[in-house]
Amino acid sequence: MRKFFLLLLLYLVQQIHAQEISVVSVKQLPKSSIGKSYHPKFSPNGEYLLLTSDNYSGLKKFDLKNEQVSIITEAPNAGYNVQISADGNNIIYREQSFNKRNMRETALKKIDLTNKKENQLISPTRDLQLHKTINGNLVYVKNNKLSTKRIYGEKIKTVPDIVNIENRQLVLYRNGERKEISPNGKDCSYLWSSISPDGTKLLYKVVGKGTFISNIDGSSPIRIANLNAPVWLGNEWIIGMNDKDNGERILSSSIEAVSIDGQKHQTLSDPSTIAMFPAVSTDNSSIAFNSDNGDIYLMKINIKQKAK
Repeated sequence: MRKFFLLLLLYLVQQIHAQEISVVSVKQLPKSSIGKSYHPKFSPNGEYLLLTSDNYSGLKKFDLKNEQVSIITEAPNAGYNVQISADGNNIIYREQSFNKRNMRETALKKIDLTNKKENQLISPTRDLQLHKTINGNLVYVKNNKLSTKRIYGEKIKTVPDIVNIENRQLVLYRNGERKEISPNGKDCSYLWSSISPDGTKLLYKVVGKGTFISNIDGSSPIRIANLNAPVWLGNEWIIGMNDKDNGERILSSSIEAVSIDGQKHQTLSDPSTIAMFPAVSTDNSSIAFNSDNGDIYLMKINIKQKAK
């Protein structure tokens, strides 16, 4: 019996020392004010969260300091790939509509939070493939062509590398040139692609195969886990959801962290909560996520620094 307890103690000590990310606190945001909400996104300055519906319709702003809620828009599809400018004052969102032939089109609109003024940046089109904000500029791809439009400040002269999923394949835009890289082969379907904060690595999911990290050019891909909706936590960690379903409903889902070499793996969320679609704050101190029934949670974390 004594030997058993010694082995148990040794195991627990090993687990503690192996842990690289510690959860400081988890708080559920007030559902009475935000209602059912999904797909949270942090503003770059960490002052607010953008929230949307389960099908990405509409946008709400939740102030993390005073917990006030304001409606940004009720536009269909507005929450999908919504972008926030670096100063936090401008929100760029999609608005879905149907043309006279009943074909779906997408427009890009901007709302300035300082004066509530709304502008249309891109007219309704069927050919918009990608959009994001970089240093006060809108960068977008239309008909496989990369273009920029100044929102505020100076127009950028050089566009950093951008990755996108097009026709289920992984595409890299570098120096304005489009290159289909598809690290695991063109017979695969790719999802949830992004570039590490330092611009050196790619993160993506391959349907039926798992979550991968590769070099920025798509070389040397390694499987690190099998997580959905993966996002970067700094340059060394990936946060994603490990969800299980029966084909009709979600049975379980946890927020998990994995190192970029796949060697370290931690479950961060409480197993009693179906935790989904994580978002990471710019300073890597917080993770927001939603439950299956539209509750929003804010998790404070600490990342153990590597010994020098």
